[in-house]
Amino acid sequence: MIENGDSKLANFSLAISRSYGPNPGQEQACAELLASLDGLPNDVVQPAMDDALQLVEGSIKRADALMQKMRTLQNSSVRINRLPAELLVEIFWRVAALVWRAKHRRFQHYYGLICVTHVCRHWRTVALDAARLWATIRIVSPEEHEWDEFDDKRRVMEYLYRSKSHPLDIRIHELSESNADGCIETLHPHLHRIQKLRIRVETDSIMRIVISSLRTVAAQLEELDLDASHTSLIRRRYTSLTLWPPRHVFFEGHTPLLHSLRLSLVTIPLNSVILRNLRHLTLHKQNMPITHMDTFLDVLDNCPDLEMLSVQSHGRFPSSPLPPTRTDRVVSLSALQTLAIAWQQPMFSSLLLAHAHLPRPTKLRLIVDVDQHLEAEGPGAQLIILDNRLLRPTGNDSIYTLSSIHTLRIMTHPNISFEGYIQTDRDPITVSPGLSPCTEPALTITLDGRRPSLAHVMTSFMQAHRGAVPFSVVHTLIFDCTDLTLSSDDWAHIFGAMLRLRTLHLFRIPRRSLLSCFRALCPSEVAEDQAFGDGTQLLVGLETMKVHESNFVDKELRAVLERTLQHLSAKGALERLQLVRKPRARPKVNEELVGQFCTVEIIVGDT
Repeated sequence: MIENGDSKLANFSLAISRSYGPNPGQEQACAELLASLDGLPNDVVQPAMDDALQLVEGSIKRADALMQKMRTLQNSSVRINRLPAELLVEIFWRVAALVWRAKHRRFQHYYGLICVTHVCRHWRTVALDAARLWATIRIVSPEEHEWDEFDDKRRVMEYLYRSKSHPLDIRIHELSESNADGCIETLHPHLHRIQKLRIRVETDSIMRIVISSLRTVAAQLEELDLDASHTSLIRRRYTSLTLWPPRHVFFEGHTPLLHSLRLSLVTIPLNSVILRNLRHLTLHKQNMPITHMDTFLDVLDNCPDLEMLSVQSHGRFPSSPLPPTRTDRVVSLSALQTLAIAWQQPMFSSLLLAHAHLPRPTKLRLIVDVDQHLEAEGPGAQLIILDNRLLRPTGNDSIYTLSSIHTLRIMTHPNISFEGYIQTDRDPITVSPGLSPCTEPALTITLDGRRPSLAHVMTSFMQAHRGAVPFSVVHTLIFDCTDLTLSSDDWAHIFGAMLRLRTLHLFRIPRRSLLSCFRALCPSEVAEDQAFGDGTQLLVGLETMKVHESNFVDKELRAVLERTLQHLSAKGALERLQLVRKPRARPKVNEELVGQFCTVEIIVGDT
């Protein structure tokens, strides 16, 4: 086979040499004959020159055609051009996408594809035949250009033509009001094959223009993303776009394949027909309060396969929604993987969690505006979350994540945050710089507010939910609050909410708070053999305490630690003290003395 190929190449080279190789004798003869014609009459020379030029031009054209075939054969022999066309298309697509993400410029993605079509004939043929490459269209139309005069229109029309009948992925960014009508008019004949539609605009007036044109049936639409808060203009606007009535909006309500909906500063009534059979639902910056909880629960009932739900209000709503008509109503969301609630309306989060059934591990993200839950302003303000407005003591067993929290981390950076981890085969918190978790928390509760003190917010919240999940099922507590000063009463409220606590890790805590913590755990300093506060012995089941030795720089702290360990080992179940010591650091705690009360383990780390 190889010998046969070598023979063909030799014959081809010989034929090219004979036909196009240099022939000095013949070239010299032609030059001499051409020179001899000088001086002859024009009517004699002109016809002869015409015939000669035609022969030479014909020879050149044949040579060009042969050269084109030779270049095509040469390119096809390159390894990358031997790849299947489908694989080559995938390479083109990924290169174009990488250029877009790297440059963050509107033309880079398109220039990447266009450059591909100018490399060689084979690449151009493959690229133009792949409708998928041209089905993703990004539109960025600045204010200073009219749509008909802007290059985007010509490019968009060319992309629409090259995409043939392939489903479209349309992404519109920074569309100006003067260009909105022209842009939608260009896209309108192709709305029936849009699969993904993402629109980011600066004002609600532009969004109204866009949405008013989306009335054609979208039989292939799967993802819809409308955002009227694309720029900093959101800082100067306090109302979102409200659409009514819903049946005249969004493709005449006929979107049979729609499974993902994201609205930001665009509000639709909850009884809209588009809120059905969704797998991803994001409602951000919504300006319409929930008047009746049944209406929102109906939306969830209409989306039984929901995998992600995120709701965020735009501002605060003072009145609570009416509770469900049936107190025993339950909405089962067996496929839900993520639930994020930042809806600042009293009782909304509580009612949603009380009537939701989440049987599988679900990532919960809850943000509570503490300022909204204050009865009065000032230092003496009392939190009305004492009536369990967020998490109820009962009824949460049907939420797997809440009832399965094994480790809880409390932080103040800058707001109070509770991070919960479900039980795992290994400790989800590692002793590394910053005490970084090696897994994402399954539960995050953020208490956001400025008016009350952080200590009051946290202790009131935990006291309100004493005996309720997740606090009642926590086995490990990691306390990481560098700027929080707690009293012994505060610590009593915290520990009183965690009756099953087995491991206590005191990480970054101010000296004063650390003293208060040990005094709360060692009530002998208040009265002999009398528990602190209401007389209940705290942390009777505590087995392990982990502290950082660098915190015990003075004798008072070391003495309080020793008395606390002695009390917990005698009155409780304490078995182990873990001391985290910096490398090459001198010991500060008397290991021999505290070793009389429990086992001492030294952990060398940089934290």
